[in-house]
Amino acid sequence: MTYEVDALRSMMLVGGTSVHGILFDFVALIISMIVLVVIGTKLYPTVAR
Repeated sequence: MTYEVDALRSMMLVGGTSVHGILFDFVALIISMIVLVVIGTKLYPTVAR
């Protein structure tokens, strides 16, 4: 959530700045989304029974 809040704060506030950099925030969020989707895809067959 750190990267999400950082990106939202920098985009929503006038003159807001990103601590990590907006590009890094988006890359971190995309990578974590991909990892979680892969984990969910692997676990789905065992949960759906």
